[in-house]
Amino acid sequence: MPLPLRLRVRSGRIETFMDGRPVIHVTDTRYARGRIGLNVFGGRIGYQGTFVRAP
Repeated sequence: MPLPLRLRVRSGRIETFMDGRPVIHVTDTRYARGRIGLNVFGGRIGYQGTFVRAP
């Protein structure tokens, strides 16, 4: 069953939400700027409706 995953990244603050629920909240300034990458280890995953929006 697919679950929606949402990431919100702003100035080093990384927040993840799975199925609308908060999962991970961390501050790490090493990733304040850059590109995104999607990967999975040891399983299967599909991406649909993936987009990036800048404030």
